[in-house]
Amino acid sequence: MEYLFVYGTLRLRQTNKMSDFLAQHARFYSQGYFFGKLFDLGDYPGAIVGNDTREKVVGDIFIIHDAPHTFAVLDEYEEVGNHFPVPNEYKREEIIVYTHQEEKLEAWVYLYNHPTGQLSPIFSGDFLKHGANT
Repeated sequence: MEYLFVYGTLRLRQTNKMSDFLAQHARFYSQGYFFGKLFDLGDYPGAIVGNDTREKVVGDIFIIHDAPHTFAVLDEYEEVGNHFPVPNEYKREEIIVYTHQEEKLEAWVYLYNHPTGQLSPIFSGDFLKHGANT
């Protein structure tokens, strides 16, 4: 089984072409989080993995159907691959994520792949809550 953790424009409560695509090609599994930091990139967020258990990135976990096709489309959306400017803005990596019931899973996630020093952090770790406050 292939899991995908999403924390931004692909989340359940988002309404756009790609969140609709994901809903059609995956099954929602659970809300969850991973240890890391979330940053405001304007219309969308970027996340990095961290070791501080007080800092969490909140999102949704999906079980992917037809992983080769689904990830090919999502990689294109996230501009991951050799045909995009290097270094890509995101990289797709498999990391440890947790459900809110503390189940530990390995899931794919699109992580921000540029320096974060000048970016504004989203302290709540939740892009949907942040969007509601801006």
